[in-house]
Amino acid sequence: MIIIVDTNIIISACLDSKSDLYNLIASSFNKIGFVTSEFSLKEIITYQENVCKKSRKNITILKTNLPATLNCINVLSDDKITESDIENAKSFTRQIDIDDTIFIAFLLALHSLIWMGDRKLLHGLKRKSFTNIISTKELNDIMKGL
Repeated sequence: MIIIVDTNIIISACLDSKSDLYNLIASSFNKIGFVTSEFSLKEIITYQENVCKKSRKNITILKTNLPATLNCINVLSDDKITESDIENAKSFTRQIDIDDTIFIAFLLALHSLIWMGDRKLLHGLKRKSFTNIISTKELNDIMKGL
């Protein structure tokens, strides 16, 4: 099973290595193929200071925990998706959050699930009958069955 991990999940896990998110990633990666895109890493690097300021966490925590988190997640080159996948994904994200198009394009290309913490996108895509999206609770339920 392949599950794409969105940036919000990765950042949250990195900000607290004792969190349920981090533990779920660390305890599940040998059973599930977690992947993310290069774009996600670029987002983390670009916004790390803002994220840490908003969350009142020291940037050192994020920088320290990022490598351990990424040891459990395969980072895929954005070249793996086609222009067709991107255009198809835009039809789903255009009216919700166009910035997340790359994640939906990977989902379509890999015929996988996506684990996201972005509630606006999650609910918006589910309203469009998109069923390949899972929340943290749903991933926990999947893991109980494995």
